[in-house]
Amino acid sequence: MFDNSNESTHNNTEADTRPVSPLCVLTKGELEVLRLISLGYSNADIAKAMFISEHTVNDYTKKIYRKLDVHNRHAAAQIFLRHNSSGNSTE
Repeated sequence: MFDNSNESTHNNTEADTRPVSPLCVLTKGELEVLRLISLGYSNADIAKAMFISEHTVNDYTKKIYRKLDVHNRHAAAQIFLRHNSSGNSTE
């Protein structure tokens, strides 16, 4: 009999050991709103830039806060700036 129990535990890849970014739980739309928040945009400015309503921006913002477990724009922006690896936080 062959014991394959060690096979799955020793196949760790580099991706398995890297910390998971809290940003990975956000949708593309939420990430874009968060990027603009981190640049200091108001909800009205975000709505104009993304061609969506302020109500939608507000909904995205609430979802971002819930998913990142924060209570304000500053805390959300800090997480974005700390974990954003795309390098486009100042576009």
